[in-house]
Amino acid sequence: MAQTNITLWLIGGSMDLKDTKEALKAVNELALFLAKNLKDGVQFSDATAAVGWLMEPASQQLFKDAFEGIKNVPAEIKDLSLEEALELVSMYIVFVPRMVEALKK
Repeated sequence: MAQTNITLWLIGGSMDLKDTKEALKAVNELALFLAKNLKDGVQFSDATAAVGWLMEPASQQLFKDAFEGIKNVPAEIKDLSLEEALELVSMYIVFVPRMVEALKK
């Protein structure tokens, strides 16, 4: 991994944030699910809802993508440029209102 960072530095490139964004997206979607389902306390119906949500193909793909590249996240963060940091912040500009709305309902 150190060789990759040195090579990128020498050629003036940077790593992309694909794996970091996929991991954050999975964490965000899990947080939204938990906010929607647990705000009234933990109930048996929450467990069945969680199993149903996790069995959905979209959820399975979300977590598959997140876990496949999780080992690359530290290197992507270590190599973070200002532009990439702003890209991550923009993810939360979209996510925060969704979380606020989920908590209101």
